[in-house]
Amino acid sequence: MPYSDYALAQMYYYGSGTVQNDELAQEHYSKALSAFLTYDKDDKLLYKIGRMYYNGLGTDVDKEKALKYLLKAEKQGNMQSKRIVAQELICGEHISKDIHRGLAMLMDCVEKGDTSAAYKLGKIYFKGEIVTSDYDKTEKCLKVSVDNNNKYAMYSLAKLYLTDEKYNLAKAVELLKKACDDIHLQPYAAYSLAKILLDDNEYHDTAEAVRLLKSAADKNMWVSYWLGRIYFFGTDGIAPDQEQGRAWLTKSADDGNEYR
Repeated sequence: MPYSDYALAQMYYYGSGTVQNDELAQEHYSKALSAFLTYDKDDKLLYKIGRMYYNGLGTDVDKEKALKYLLKAEKQGNMQSKRIVAQELICGEHISKDIHRGLAMLMDCVEKGDTSAAYKLGKIYFKGEIVTSDYDKTEKCLKVSVDNNNKYAMYSLAKLYLTDEKYNLAKAVELLKKACDDIHLQPYAAYSLAKILLDDNEYHDTAEAVRLLKSAADKNMWVSYWLGRIYFFGTDGIAPDQEQGRAWLTKSADDGNEYR
């Protein structure tokens, strides 16, 4: 049964309810795809097939073939496909670029409750590379995604609240603490939170800052750089320890940091 194969593939791919296993995921995705291609296709199945070609699930990555299916699904009202097509219109790598249309499509997804689109659109308005930065729209979009417990949106919204335009230290600290719960974000959220705790503010806590930095030192070269400075020069509650400081700075350099 192809839908059973697809469900098993998802479990192995994400490690949901079982041990993550890319090889078994690809095997089941491939079986599912072979059968899906022979079926009558509604918007949901068109999206599944398009996603598989788009991400190389059970097959080689083929963005052009993926978009053939995703465009058909989008025309039938599939929200996930619409989000991907919108992103492709914005970047213009595999279909003709149309930034205005792509942004409008993403906003339509947001207004219909697509929290993934909200995160992506919020990042676009935050970075200001494709359009002029708009921190009000950034905040609005990221909040939609945060309300759906998107940890990446929490991290981005925390960074927004550390800007001069939207400064709110209490909200930034709250969001960074939550973002630290995500294994992939932890090295970056912990670093940002530790820097706040080292500053002269109501959240100052050197011991907790050092704990956070040590927890992330293996995955972020800037973390070991800051630990090196803390131990080399000393700070409140931590006496200078040049040997340990040099060890952390050397680790930072070995991990690729040129500014030790």
